[in-house]
Amino acid sequence: MQRMKKTKDNRSTYVDWKGIVVDSLYLRDGGICQLCKQSISNNDFFEIDHIIKRSEGGGDTLMNLRLVHLTCHKARHAKQLAVITEVEELKVPTMNVNFKKLAHIQVLKQLRHGLSKTQNMTKACVLCGITPDQGKYYVGLYRLNWRDHASWNLDKI
Repeated sequence: MQRMKKTKDNRSTYVDWKGIVVDSLYLRDGGICQLCKQSISNNDFFEIDHIIKRSEGGGDTLMNLRLVHLTCHKARHAKQLAVITEVEELKVPTMNVNFKKLAHIQVLKQLRHGLSKTQNMTKACVLCGITPDQGKYYVGLYRLNWRDHASWNLDKI
């Protein structure tokens, strides 16, 4: 699913971080509502739920988030699913994919595309909607040479 899009003026792009989080949670949980254990289909309304509420010290990390049906989420907060909401032991499946790295790869793909058009790091970053410092960070993080962008093998990152 494409999570980077061009703006109306066709000059820059943005990253749909919420979409990346939803995709990550959906993959991790196998498309199953973590409250009623029924599948979440394309036609269902769903919410991102905090396992440990933020008001109780829970964070916004992927390990503390889960996808649930909208009705299940409303019922949980209305205290109708008291049995389900009791957390004896936090059982979150281990993630087999580094989703932060996937987001970086999406940015690097856009950057490579921008570099192939302009051959200029600053202009390529503007096309991608990131600052030159961010572009240098991503390129440096994975030890890539921006001048040799055509040979980047992002599948092996």
